[in-house]
Amino acid sequence: MSKSKGEKPVSKRQKKKIVEAGLRELKNKPGWDIEAFRSRSPQEALRDFEQDFRGNRVFAKSEQCGDCLEVREQLGDDTALCDVHLAAAMGFDG
Repeated sequence: MSKSKGEKPVSKRQKKKIVEAGLRELKNKPGWDIEAFRSRSPQEALRDFEQDFRGNRVFAKSEQCGDCLEVREQLGDDTALCDVHLAAAMGFDG
């Protein structure tokens, strides 16, 4: 096999740079970054689920809490909680 005049063989270093540039270009396309698809650990997923569940439970209970309603009125914040429910929402309720 003969090479054409003026055509140099591509070195390993050049091949690596070409591949890396192509990979960067591909990762920049929406939906192609594999790092974004790494799954969370089961412990993280369980912790997040428990936090969401606890928050939903506390906010549901706070709707009937006179102290929460009073704090909300004082602060003008519909999401404000009394000390007891705030501690529960943060996981300090034991």
